[in-house]
Amino acid sequence: MQISLYPSLSNTPDLLEVVDKNNTPLCVMGKEDVLRQGLHHRAVGLLVRDRLGRALLTHRPGLGWGLSSFGRLPAGQSSERKAQQLFFDDWGHDGRILPLGLSPPGPESFNAFVELYEGRMPVSLASTAVRDPDLHMLVDYDELRGMGTHFGELLSPFLRTVLQAGLMRPR
Repeated sequence: MQISLYPSLSNTPDLLEVVDKNNTPLCVMGKEDVLRQGLHHRAVGLLVRDRLGRALLTHRPGLGWGLSSFGRLPAGQSSERKAQQLFFDDWGHDGRILPLGLSPPGPESFNAFVELYEGRMPVSLASTAVRDPDLHMLVDYDELRGMGTHFGELLSPFLRTVLQAGLMRPR
């Protein structure tokens, strides 16, 4: 039997859980209010890799090259389920995801505790996903580290933070 802590929230993805500095839920508020006030909340970052270990990066205007997918965690939803949803909705792949770790809130994550996940897809699917080189690119770990070291301004602040924290390791 499945019991939901938020039975009335299933149709309201605009609501986020506000959390304290220890990632303990405090209340539920509208997404706009949480972001406008800069309150701590939860988000999910997904790094898609192909079977060769290359990371699929997405370019976000004004931020630079970042994780494959990123989404705020609606109130009442698990981070793993959100990561699987991002994997399917953004990349059309329904596969296993693996946890990479938790990034603490900061200005680069818009005050969100970001649970990081990795999803794997076949090389052919990852190559197909890079239809527009202005929006997506495949890089191996050494290339990514080199970009972070020599051309850090090309990477999003959050991706630089994740790299420096060692949450993205070579596979």
